[in-house]
Amino acid sequence: MSSNSSKLHKRSLKQRILLCVLLPVWALGGFFLVQELVLLLISALFSLGVPIDQVNGSLLQLIGSAVVYTMTLLLVIGVPYLVRKQRTSKEELGVHRLPSWMDIVWVPVGVGAYLFLTLIVTSLAMSFLTFIDFEQAQETGFTGMSSGYEYILAFLMLVVIAPIAE
Repeated sequence: MSSNSSKLHKRSLKQRILLCVLLPVWALGGFFLVQELVLLLISALFSLGVPIDQVNGSLLQLIGSAVVYTMTLLLVIGVPYLVRKQRTSKEELGVHRLPSWMDIVWVPVGVGAYLFLTLIVTSLAMSFLTFIDFEQAQETGFTGMSSGYEYILAFLMLVVIAPIAE
């Protein structure tokens, strides 16, 4: 067993719960911080006279989102790496073996349970959180697209880059 793996198993329940709370907060905080930095950069470029408003909106959205996701990954993963001075092991990520046939058999069970629980939570939210407009369309930032390459850019951002970063 590697030293990283043994460190993972030696953590107390309190430490593991604290990590489960702090890691998502760290990732979300890093995402918001990077978004603000990118917005400040865009504002500075605009005030310096760079014609940002003449760039295609879909292209600008793709570039901005790619920069935000890349910088967020660098911040959220890079800073802890620099602080700890050690790499994250596969065991810490929960990827210490290849999938077995039983894992493949259990996938539909897990998907079914996930969908069932999602249905229950969504129904409860819609019943009790009446102040939320659940019919509101989601704003993706890719509006007014007219040419094929804009759809390709939107696909790359929403289907490839965003899930990798998340």
